[in-house]
Amino acid sequence: MSAPDETDAAAAAQAKADLDAIPKIPYARGLRLSGREIIRIAMLVSTLVLVLVMQKPCSQGISAFVTGFDTGSAAPPPHAAPAAVGSNGELVHLKPGMTDEQMKQQIDSARAGSAAE
Repeated sequence: MSAPDETDAAAAAQAKADLDAIPKIPYARGLRLSGREIIRIAMLVSTLVLVLVMQKPCSQGISAFVTGFDTGSAAPPPHAAPAAVGSNGELVHLKPGMTDEQMKQQIDSARAGSAAE
């Protein structure tokens, strides 16, 4: 019985040698990160969380800011001539170089023209 035991032992040794020749995936090593890499990953994760958390409040604030311009709270540009409205709701064109008397005359003539119609 010793002969079969020797062949079994030799076969087991050959099988072990064959298995040792096969490259193995390094399971035991795990994931090794340096301190610098861990800090970078933590900063990236915190930035992504910040973007997700601040998305709605920032979008509402920007929306209120942009739509606030529609209320007409802005002053007219300094070079713009003052607009006058005649009695029929038609605008009277006033030019920037006009004196106060010329402006009044233009507005009165527009009112008189609309009253005649």
